[in-house]
Amino acid sequence: HCLYDRRLVSWRHPDDVHFVGGYNRGAYVDHAVATEIVIANPAGGPDQLGGSRADENWALVVLERDLSIPPIPLAPTAVVGSPGGTLVRVGYGQDRAHMLSAHIDCHVDASGPRGLEVTHDCDATRGDGGSPLLWIGADGQPVVVGISVAVRGIGDGMHGVGVSSAAFDAAARSLTAR
Repeated sequence: HCLYDRRLVSWRHPDDVHFVGGYNRGAYVDHAVATEIVIANPAGGPDQLGGSRADENWALVVLERDLSIPPIPLAPTAVVGSPGGTLVRVGYGQDRAHMLSAHIDCHVDASGPRGLEVTHDCDATRGDGGSPLLWIGADGQPVVVGISVAVRGIGDGMHGVGVSSAAFDAAARSLTAR
């Protein structure tokens, strides 16, 4: 949904998308422009992305080059809940848009159909969409188990919704195989 321009009623062009790694208060470690955007369900716009189906609300952004920042590996969601680990969501929400913030030690509430959607209790606000859900294992190494895409509910009934890494793992593998 972040890559859809409601004003122009179209998906953004890859040249419009810039990845800025290690961003902090206007400074960054590395930068690259997108060359391709692979949208999970491009039919129409964000209103036609399957409604509440988070497993269709994602895209892969292919960058023009490898970055100097090493990527965090993808992992199957099965690692979530393994002994000695914790779930963490990190991002640039509207309340701290220029500084990375983290919600540490949150929990997966449930998995959706086919294990492609996860609900969690990690704190999130506007701007946190697209932020990674990381599982930090007992060894201290993070793996990406999902991407936060929405918040549902109100007050104490509010929970985050994420796309599990299983939803985009096959697409990522097909891109890297090219």
